[in-house]
Amino acid sequence: MPVPAPAPAPLLLLLQNWWMLGNVPAVIGGSLHRAFVTNFGTIAFASLITSILRALEAMARSAERRARRGEGSVATAFLAACAVCITR
Repeated sequence: MPVPAPAPAPLLLLLQNWWMLGNVPAVIGGSLHRAFVTNFGTIAFASLITSILRALEAMARSAERRARRGEGSVATAFLAACAVCITR
């Protein structure tokens, strides 16, 4: 199963503030400021983690296909099976 894409953080912050405060113009400005200034590092780090997980998943699938075709050793097939189990 592929790793789901993270929800857009600016949208989530906007909805949270709109629900709590209700003042739409102030909510939009404050949410955008927090998303792109205060919380931008957290958003970037989450995107990095997601990208790493997707790359690991692609490598595990590739290793699994090679193992099924009989390319590589028994150890490679075992490691591919472990990687597929971890990424799923």
